[in-house]
Amino acid sequence: MKKNRVKVFLLFLFMVIVTNCSTVPRISNYFLYKLYGVMENGKINRMGLSKENYYTMIENIRRKYHIVISNKADYIEIFSNEDLENYNYIKFYNNPKIIVNGKEYTLDKEQIRINRIDSSINYELNPIPDEIADIKYDTYILNVGEIEITTQDKKVVLPRTKIPPLVFKKVYSKVLYKDMFGIDQEELYRGWAEYYKGD
Repeated sequence: MKKNRVKVFLLFLFMVIVTNCSTVPRISNYFLYKLYGVMENGKINRMGLSKENYYTMIENIRRKYHIVISNKADYIEIFSNEDLENYNYIKFYNNPKIIVNGKEYTLDKEQIRINRIDSSINYELNPIPDEIADIKYDTYILNVGEIEITTQDKKVVLPRTKIPPLVFKKVYSKVLYKDMFGIDQEELYRGWAEYYKGD
């Protein structure tokens, strides 16, 4: 008898949760860092992009320096692929530095983790400051210093080159979910967090 009551209660609780989730819209907020520009002569160079554009800079850097940089949950990932089957090697000549909220952190280049995934090699900068992992501030700067990129058969893709300090800014995404499965959804805002004016 006691077991039946428990089952009935759990069933009732489940129905309440499902009903509430399926009928009441919910709003979720997401934050991540995206490449915003490069530092040149003490100023941020957006390479001609408008401030509304939050996705093209990463392609500009890939074309110019043959690298792609992305932020993960607790590390920064750098890789250089010519295509889906041919990856490149990156040689770091300096200890990467991160500046966030006026404080500089130095990462040991000897501790850069090389992660082989299928036909790709990813270089992981880790550990990163908690302020970045927690997406606490709107901006941070990554200075990887000088790098050299070669193919698998040791052909030079990018000779030893100093990469300018890269500026990353927080992107804010606000999504309205209209059902419990997230199928019916509406993106209310996506763009640089510092330009969001609120509701």
